[in-house]
Amino acid sequence: MKDIQYYGTVAWNGFETAKDGSETTIANDLESLISGIELSLKDYKERDAYFECASKELDQYPDMYESVYEDITDLIKSKLKTRRTSGK
Repeated sequence: MKDIQYYGTVAWNGFETAKDGSETTIANDLESLISGIELSLKDYKERDAYFECASKELDQYPDMYESVYEDITDLIKSKLKTRRTSGK
């Protein structure tokens, strides 16, 4: 069975009391990924969190630990920007 997983990472740099860190959202669809990223950005806003990167991975042969990776960082940046400007 071919399973698609989406990954998106929000990160923040260490300023004064906060430490460097990140949180990765794992989702089964693009909409859930974007919602998870937005939630992480909101939760860590006080740490100046920023969207770092995203990928789409297809497990072609799960039993063999082989997957196909696609960088979707630019796509997610565009969708986040569109949602911010449209008020969603």
